[in-house]
Amino acid sequence: MAGIGSTGSSGLPPIQFSGLVSGIDWQGILRQLTQIAQIPAVQIQGKIATLTGQNTAYTTLLSDFQSLQSSLAGLATTSNYFAQSATSSQTSILTAQQTTGQTAAPGTTTIQSVALATATTATSSVALGASFSPYYSTAPLSAQPTGIQATNGTSTQGLPNAQGSVTINGVAVSYDVTTQSMSTIVTNINSALHAAGDTNFNLTYNSGSDTFTMTDTKQITLGSPSDKGNILQVMALTNSPITGSGPYTLNGTKVGSLQQNKALNATNFAAGTINAGTTFTINGVTITINPNSDSVANVLTKINQSSAGVIATYNQNTDTITLSSATPGPQSIVLGSPSDTSNFLSLVKLTPSTATMVSGKQAVVQAGGQFYYSNSNTVTNVIPGVTMTLLAPTTTPLTVTVGPNAQPATAAIQSFVTAFNQVIDDINKDTAPASFSTGSAPGSTAQQTSNGGPLASNFGVSDLRDRLDQLVQQIVGSGAFQSLSSIGLTLDSATVGASSSSSSSSSSSSSSGTPSTTYTGTTGKLAFDTVKFAAALQQNPQAVNNLLNGLQGQLGIVQQIAGFTQTVTGLPASLPFITGQPLLPLPPAKGILQSYVDNNNTQVSFLNQNLDLINQSVALQQKQLQYEFNQAESQIAMLQSTGNAALSQLGVQLTSSGSGH
Repeated sequence: MAGIGSTGSSGLPPIQFSGLVSGIDWQGILRQLTQIAQIPAVQIQGKIATLTGQNTAYTTLLSDFQSLQSSLAGLATTSNYFAQSATSSQTSILTAQQTTGQTAAPGTTTIQSVALATATTATSSVALGASFSPYYSTAPLSAQPTGIQATNGTSTQGLPNAQGSVTINGVAVSYDVTTQSMSTIVTNINSALHAAGDTNFNLTYNSGSDTFTMTDTKQITLGSPSDKGNILQVMALTNSPITGSGPYTLNGTKVGSLQQNKALNATNFAAGTINAGTTFTINGVTITINPNSDSVANVLTKINQSSAGVIATYNQNTDTITLSSATPGPQSIVLGSPSDTSNFLSLVKLTPSTATMVSGKQAVVQAGGQFYYSNSNTVTNVIPGVTMTLLAPTTTPLTVTVGPNAQPATAAIQSFVTAFNQVIDDINKDTAPASFSTGSAPGSTAQQTSNGGPLASNFGVSDLRDRLDQLVQQIVGSGAFQSLSSIGLTLDSATVGASSSSSSSSSSSSSSGTPSTTYTGTTGKLAFDTVKFAAALQQNPQAVNNLLNGLQGQLGIVQQIAGFTQTVTGLPASLPFITGQPLLPLPPAKGILQSYVDNNNTQVSFLNQNLDLINQSVALQQKQLQYEFNQAESQIAMLQSTGNAALSQLGVQLTSSGSGH
C-alpha cells in the first residue's frame, strides 16, 4: 500500500512509514509459526501411520498362522496314511471304494455274477380309465373323457387357436376339437391322405381295446413344426414304435386312460366314481385327500411326500399306478385299513385283492464260488473293508482290486505346504530390509532405493520364520524315515540378492558402478516332491505316520508345529486324538502376534493423546498471536495518527511516499 512521507524546511528526506497501518505480513508470520509448532504433530502422525501399517501386517500373519494351524489336522489324521482305493474293472456294473473307518487287504477279487436288489411293487391289475369308445362319435371332442384333454393349441399371443393342424406323411390336415367328434377328425385325416395319393394309408379306432392303429405300405412319418394342437397325443399314438418294413404299423395305447389333472369327482375312473371319504392308508400311514379339489396327480404327490415309504407313479402306456417300496429288498406293502373312508384304492385297483404284488429281492453277488446277499444294492460283505455299489446285473466275470491310495495323505501334505509357504512369504515380505545403492563416482555414499517391510525392525517376527524352518528340518526317531526330507519335503533352494555380505557362498559383480552380491540359499519355503512321498508311503506307511505324528508317548513333528502355532496365535490346535500320545499344552492367554498388535495399539492411543494436546496448543498459540498482532496494529495506527497530527501543527506538508519535495 502507499506509504506516508514528509518534507521540511531543513531539506531532509521525507520520513517514511511502511504501509497502512504497519505493512507487516502478519498472516505469513502466523502461518510459518503454526507450521513450526505443528512439526511434532506431523512426526507423531508418521509414527501412528507406521504402527498402523505394522498392525495390518501382524493381522495378516495371524490369519496365515491360523490357516497353518488348521492344515495340521489333515496331517494328524492317521487313517490318511493307510488309505486304500478299490477299483472295479467294470464301473458300469459296480463301483467300489474303501469303507470309511475300515482297512481292506490289498489284492484282486474276481466277481463271477451280480444280481440287483429290487423293490417290492404293487401295481393296478387292470387299466384304470373308462373306455373312450362310447364317446368316439360324440362332439365336441374337447368335452369327452380322453386321458389327455384335446385342444387346438394356442397362438403366440396365448389365445386358443380356431383350428388345430396335424401332419402325417407330409400331408397337413386341419381339425377343430371344439366342434368336431373324434370320428369326424379320423375320417378327414384318411380322406386327406387318400386325396394326396397315399391310398394305402389307414387310421382306424378299435373300440374293444380303446386304441388307434395306423398302417401304410410306406414309412409313416408324424408331425411338423407347423402343427397346432395335440390330436396325436389324444389318440395315444406318440409313445409307441412304428413296426414292420412294409407294410408299416403303428399301434397306439389306450385313449381313455385315467385323467390325471381333473378333480377326483370328475375323473374317468373305469371302476366307478369316487365317494365323499377323505382318507386311505398305505403301510399304516394315513393319506388325506379332498375328492372335490384333488386330482390323481395331487394324490400321487401326497403319497410320495408322506412317510408311507413308497414311491407312487402313473404309467400312461399301461394306464396303471404302481407303488414301489422306497428301499429295495424283500418287504411288504400294506394296502388300506378298516378305518379308511375313501374308496380311492379300490378305484385304482390297489387293494390286497386287486393289486398285482411283486416281492422285492435281495442283491446277490457271487465271488470265489460263494454267494453274498444284501437287502440293498450297497454291498459291504463281499470284500472286508470295501463298499460296492451295484449298478447293473451281469453273469460276465469282473474284478475288484484293492491297493494303497496316496491321495488323502498327499492332499493333506499339500494343504500344509501351501499354508506354510504363505506364512514364510508374508514374513519375508514384511521383514525385508531397506535396499541401498552406491554411485560410480569415488567417495559416493550409499543411497536408499527402496523402503523395507513394515516389520523390518522386529527381529521377533524373523525368529518365527526361523523357528518354523528348524521344526521342519529336525531329525527325529530311529525309524525308516527320520526327517521330512526323506519323504519329499525340503526347504527350497533360491538365489538371493543382498546389499551386504552373506555367510553363504556368494559372488559379487559390478554393473554401472553399483556393487551387488548374490548367494545360494533358501527363502525358507517348503518344496514338495509328490513322487518321493508316494514312494515312501507305499514302502512303509506306518513309518511315515510315525515320523509326522510320533511314537507312543512322544510328540511328532506335526504336534510340535501345532504347539508352536498355539504360542503364535493364542488359539488351541484342533488335532485328532491319537491313543497313547500326550496332549498338547494349553495355548497362552494371548498369542505373540496379538501381543504385538496390542502393544502397538497402546502406543497409538498414547500418541493420539499427545497429538490432541499438540493440536490444542497450536490452536491456542494461533489465537494468542492473532490477538497480539491485532494489538500491535492498533498501537502502530495510534502512533502514526499522533505523529501526523504533530507534523501538521509544525507546518510540515504531508505527501504520498515517493512524491519528492
